[in-house]
Amino acid sequence: MKTSSVFAALVAICVAVIPSAVVSSEVAASEPVECVRASSFGFDPADSTEILQKALDSGARKIVIDRQPSPWITRPLFGRSNCEIVFERGVEVVAKKGEYLGLTDSLLAFRSAENVKVSGYGATLRMHRADYAAAPYKKAEWRMNIKLLSCHNVTVEGLTLIESGGDGVYVGVDGKNGPCRDIVLRDLVCDRHYRQGISVISVCNLLIERCILRNTGGTPPSAGIDFEPNRACEELSGIVMRDCVITDNAGFGIEFYLGQLNASSKPVSVQIANCRISGRNCFWLSSGRTGQTSCVRGEISCESCAFEDERGSAIQIKGKPKGSVVVSFDNCHFSDLQDCSPFLADAPVRREFHAAVARPSDSCPGELVCLKPFRFRNGVTYRFYMAKPGEARFSGKFTKVGKPEFNPKPVVVKDASGRVSRPTHHCFEDFAFFQQGAFPDLFLTPEKCW
Repeated sequence: MKTSSVFAALVAICVAVIPSAVVSSEVAASEPVECVRASSFGFDPADSTEILQKALDSGARKIVIDRQPSPWITRPLFGRSNCEIVFERGVEVVAKKGEYLGLTDSLLAFRSAENVKVSGYGATLRMHRADYAAAPYKKAEWRMNIKLLSCHNVTVEGLTLIESGGDGVYVGVDGKNGPCRDIVLRDLVCDRHYRQGISVISVCNLLIERCILRNTGGTPPSAGIDFEPNRACEELSGIVMRDCVITDNAGFGIEFYLGQLNASSKPVSVQIANCRISGRNCFWLSSGRTGQTSCVRGEISCESCAFEDERGSAIQIKGKPKGSVVVSFDNCHFSDLQDCSPFLADAPVRREFHAAVARPSDSCPGELVCLKPFRFRNGVTYRFYMAKPGEARFSGKFTKVGKPEFNPKPVVVKDASGRVSRPTHHCFEDFAFFQQGAFPDLFLTPEKCW
């Protein structure tokens, strides 16, 4: 009887405990998992797409792509909102050969996602640029390493992005869902991409810092970074790019094509600071076409940037209608220019260059600097820095380039106080020698602007 009583008591206890345990597991199942490792879902050295996608879709707040004996091979992957994705140091995620046949297939894409952080210091995302340029692939320029479409509050940092069939990072729009907002791209290496290191199509508040954009080439524009909205309703606002290196790209280092924007568009706001651009034509801008009356306004500024080792013209402004976005270069350094004009070369002398401001200066005040010929633009103000007043030497000539729509204005030389120190009656086309130094002394400006 005692044994039976004990057995009955145990049964009662078990019956009482089991329902409670079931309730607890149901509550736990409804709560997000804090962290998962991709390898907990498995690993397939031939194709880990389903494994990686399960990890991304797990609902965990943090997904760790952990290092394996060989790279993670995958077809296109898709991220989601409210998560952190960490690629461990030494991890390689590689696009599967023979896949990505779709024109827009990308290694890792986010659509209308928010509150995302992707971090991968010492990790690599690699595609196969050369493969996508041959059969059976159809020609396309939209196979990206990382694609952000209409995303909010996203940080991507630390990754090395290699050999995409388009851009290392694409920041754009998902249909009518509006621009990306509050995006940070930090400590990225974008190397050997087919179209651009980074493409910026539409964004409000973008920080790009300490990134390396190099060796782009395959299809135009082949720029280090390209700012190019596709429609008037898109925007480039609140953009800061700083402490970046842009080098050895087949196209321009930094390119702005703003021709799709107009007066109804949100004003452009871009600040580029402390960047080094080298290897070829550094900077190109077009904000419209000659005679265009409805053009976007705003400001693009380059501050304390270095334009080095040029094999072309450092800065080209091909189209900038009157009243359009203001472009400025302040305290910028030009060096190792090879038989080319450092400023605004190859751009026709037209009314459209009104409101551009250039302030080139040298990084070693007091040294005598010999520049290649400058091509002054009518309606543009230049500021130079001299060691002592009166030690600048000018030589120049007036040459019509193309078919100017106006008569050139005389050049006026002023000192730092604004006093006219050496009026001339020529519009200089070439500029030879000047002394640069620690304080501003000399200004060249047209006698009258439009």
